Amino acid sequence: MRSSHKYLLVSILFSGWLCSLKAQSTINSTEFIQQYISLVHADNNALPLTDNFKAAWLDELQFRTRTRDFDINQQRYSFRFKPSTKKIRSAQTNLSNLLEKEFLLKKAALGNSLLVLAYKDWLELVTLKKKIAIDENLLVIYGDIEKVLLKLSQYEKLNVKEFLEVKRDISETTIDIQASKKIIVDYLAETRVNDLDFLSIADIRSNLAEINLSNPSRISEEQESVKQAVLEAEMALETAEQQRLLDFFQVQYDGPHTDDLQERVSIGASINIPISSKRNLKMQELELEQLLLSEETKVDQMLQRDKVNRRKIKLERLLDHYELTKVQLEVQQEEAFKILSKMTQEEGVTPLLLLYHKVEEEKQALDVLKLESDIYDAYIDYLDESENLYVVPFRNFLVANN
Repeated sequence: MRSSHKYLLVSILFSGWLCSLKAQSTINSTEFIQQYISLVHADNNALPLTDNFKAAWLDELQFRTRTRDFDINQQRYSFRFKPSTKKIRSAQTNLSNLLEKEFLLKKAALGNSLLVLAYKDWLELVTLKKKIAIDENLLVIYGDIEKVLLKLSQYEKLNVKEFLEVKRDISETTIDIQASKKIIVDYLAETRVNDLDFLSIADIRSNLAEINLSNPSRISEEQESVKQAVLEAEMALETAEQQRLLDFFQVQYDGPHTDDLQERVSIGASINIPISSKRNLKMQELELEQLLLSEETKVDQMLQRDKVNRRKIKLERLLDHYELTKVQLEVQQEEAFKILSKMTQEEGVTPLLLLYHKVEEEKQALDVLKLESDIYDAYIDYLDESENLYVVPFRNFLVANN
């Protein structure tokens, strides 16, 4: 279980829609997860993208003035502008579009993280609900044990150690129930968890086989492709800049002069000769970045496949362990019940043996619940890593036979 600070954060984040849930008696997994998704959509609507980029015809525009011997009549003015080219404008527009696409992909990744959180939170709520049910059963059994021990005290057969232990168990179990209920309230206020359609462990095994045959969304590949395209667009823009022939154009007015023959207006221009070491170094830097990005992409893809395989192996091992555990517990409980049934038929044997056996069964149920929780958690991790979790349209992977 995660810390209580996390639940407080979640309750603050979703305080807006928790009020609407109060009118409902229950909420299922689809409704719960959709609330998280709606937050992403609301954020997209609240934070529109900046205005579309429009390449300018002029890259630079300067107006300069200066006096000659602080004489206003001898004021000098110059007007300099740096024209753009069609190639530069086209490269700038292409780069702007790619940067916007890269931004949207990164923002979508944040939304995917919120979706994973929604799945994990729902799993925790369902686990807590099941744990409360088991703890409440334990509380009833502990209460019966306490009654039997007090009954035995009338015959001077009270085991003080047993009595103190059961009182401690009652106290600890009561605290656990209250803590679990508090966590659920922090999530859902007065709404109850509806897990009737929650998929079983067998459904996970079935879904695992199905996912292997599905075509997962290639989010990572798209992100790497956009990164590569952005770098190529930067190189295209740098190339267009280097191919610019006219660097700038200038018109200068020197003010009135006493000599009418003296030149008052002058026109100047700067021609770009692409032999700058600085520009060549910039191109080399971009080319090296492109090669490095290509290598990083290959490594990332290899690591991604390895992570997916590791997640799958972990999930399969947990499923195998769960099935073996269930079989062993069933055999163990049957044998124990037969022995205890035979023992209780003997004269003078108290019901304590059967009650303690019931306690052991409920504790085993808690162990099984912990194992189930680990399986569901690994299941979501596998869907996340393989990028199956983000299929469009939305699919709830926590619903049986969905």
